[in-house]
Amino acid sequence: WSRYYAPFFDYCLATEKDTSEYKKDKIKNVYSLLGTNSDRFKPLNLEKKYDVVFAGAPIADRKDYIRFLLKSNINIKIFNPEWENYPEFKEIYGGYLSSEDYTRIINQAKINLSFSKGFLPGSKKGQVKARSLEVPACKAFMLVEDTLGLKLYFKDSKKISFKTKEELLEKIK
Repeated sequence: WSRYYAPFFDYCLATEKDTSEYKKDKIKNVYSLLGTNSDRFKPLNLEKKYDVVFAGAPIADRKDYIRFLLKSNINIKIFNPEWENYPEFKEIYGGYLSSEDYTRIINQAKINLSFSKGFLPGSKKGQVKARSLEVPACKAFMLVEDTLGLKLYFKDSKKISFKTKEELLEKIK
């Protein structure tokens, strides 16, 4: 959808390093920018009190992944809005996180999950999310849903990425 708005701006910033899709449409003012605030996202040297954590909305197939992990006896905690609308997740829902709490939770998790698919039609194939940099900035561990752009940010993205529920479960174990 951003291709329709880009011509009206001097600069458009995208989270993907590869902006060739825009260039194909002769849109030349799109630049890659993805980073994180290292003053906010940093190691806090806190005790690990969560096995697996996901902080984000229940969009795309995320509910299916969480159900699968629960059925596989994975100790998971989920945070942020809209999960309260799903009674089946009541026991593992930790509520909404403030900015400070989000950084604290990242530091307290043994494994942080990051899903790549979004709710917009174009994001079904996945995109690199800010979480993919926020978690490493905290020197915390992350498993991230595989997407094409991931290998542009991580030398060996296969070690931290997953493509299926079964692969995610194997890597968690």
